[in-house]
Formats: sequence, structure tokens, C-alpha cells
Amino acid sequence: MGLDFAFRHLITQVGWAAPLAITALVIGGWALLRRDEGMWWKLVVGGVAALLAAQAVSVVGTFMLYQLDGFYRAYWIVSLPTLVLNVVGLALLGAGAVSGRRGTQGTSR
Repeated sequence: MGLDFAFRHLITQVGWAAPLAITALVIGGWALLRRDEGMWWKLVVGGVAALLAAQAVSVVGTFMLYQLDGFYRAYWIVSLPTLVLNVVGLALLGAGAVSGRRGTQGTSR
């Protein structure tokens, strides 16, 4: 497999990773804008960081593995850290959602 095939696959990987990355950045930005003294926004930002790291590991790792002849045999090297980071990221997002931002009494816009 040549380098042109690897770059074509890299562009495809980036295309598939972009929607999640954009969504995660929006969620992280929203959490930073609405932060307070609670723990929820730190959990959300940590989850977003883990999801973005998972996407980066997947895209870069797959591109590097495509340089090998039998890349499909070593694909677990990329898949395992990506899976762990995705699970941790979603767990942190869920923990942030469950702990939630508490509404303040007596305030209105």
C-alpha cells in the first residue's frame, strides 16, 4: 500500500472524526461559558478532552499503521486506547450531566 492510499484513508478518517470533534468542542465551550463553583463543568470538560484525545489517537494511529504491510493485524494497538478513551470520555460527560448545574433561586433574565 502506497502513501497515497494512506493519505486518502487519513482524509476519510478526519472526515468521520470531524462531526464528533465539532460536537465535543461545542459541548466543552458551552460548559466553560456556564461554569460555576460546582464540579459538573470540570467533569464535562474532562470528558470532552478524553473524546478529542480518542479521535486524535484513532486518526493518527490508523495513519501510522497504514504504513505497515499487515496493518490489520496490529490494529488493536490503536483500537484499545481509542476504546478506553471513548468510554472514559462518555463516563465523564455522563457524570457531569448527572451532577448537573443547579439552578439558582430568585434570578431571572
